[in-house]
This record gives sequence, C-alpha cells and structure tokens, in this order.
Amino acid sequence: MISNALLQKSLIAKLKADTALVALLSSSDVEIREQQWQGRAFTYPAVRVNLLQQLPMFIMDPCQWFSLTFSVFTLSEDRSSFEADNIASAVNDVLHESAWSEAIDGYRFHKCRSIGLNSAIRLSERIWRAEAFFNARLHTL
Repeated sequence: MISNALLQKSLIAKLKADTALVALLSSSDVEIREQQWQGRAFTYPAVRVNLLQQLPMFIMDPCQWFSLTFSVFTLSEDRSSFEADNIASAVNDVLHESAWSEAIDGYRFHKCRSIGLNSAIRLSERIWRAEAFFNARLHTL
C-alpha cells in the first residue's frame, strides 16, 4: 500500500500547481490542505483533500496496483453557494481524466476520474461546502 500521507501530499501539490484553481482562492496563503488540518488561522475560500479508501488491485503485472477513492471539499463564506460550487467545478477540471507520476516517492496516478459532484450545502449561517468525488488507479514505479 502507498502511504496515505504521500497520497495527500501528491493530491495537494497537484491542486496547488493549477493556476486557474489558485486564482479562485483569494487568500495569499493558498488554503489547499488535507481535510484534517487544524491550523491557527483558517481563511475562506478553502479546499480540503479527504482520502476515503485505498484498496489493492489484483492484476497480473510486475507493478503493484491500487484503487483510491477520495473527495475534495470546497468551503466558502460567501452569501450564496455559488463560490463553493464554482471552486468544486474547478477542482473537477484539474483532476478528472488526469495522470501524473511521483518519481521520488515511487508511484504514479495512472488515471484519476470524477465520480460525481455534490452541490454546496449550508454548514452554518455563513459557511457553504461543496464536494467532488474521485476514483484513481495508482501503481508503483
């Protein structure tokens, strides 16, 4: 299995590298982090990567294959749900049908696919959360 910490690091780096997505996040400190991040300062809008399940795939191949299901939360403090939904769509644009390698850590995101978007819901009086779901196939290099 691939370390969940490495997978989160890779997904966060992939999202932070996309200039169109980063432009939607108005903070000078880009709020793209792991879902469980507990910092002292939290600004909106924000993006959080949430790993759900990693499973081995039994394929006859010299590489080890894995399936990863994860979601990405987008959070907004706007008056309407539009900003959270718009950022979730941008996250979907970055990750759907993408592939990339982490040569240093020895694995490759072979194919990442969107498996759905949930429209933003109100979490509190001023906070909206949308969620994008993904499934990825990974293999060791």
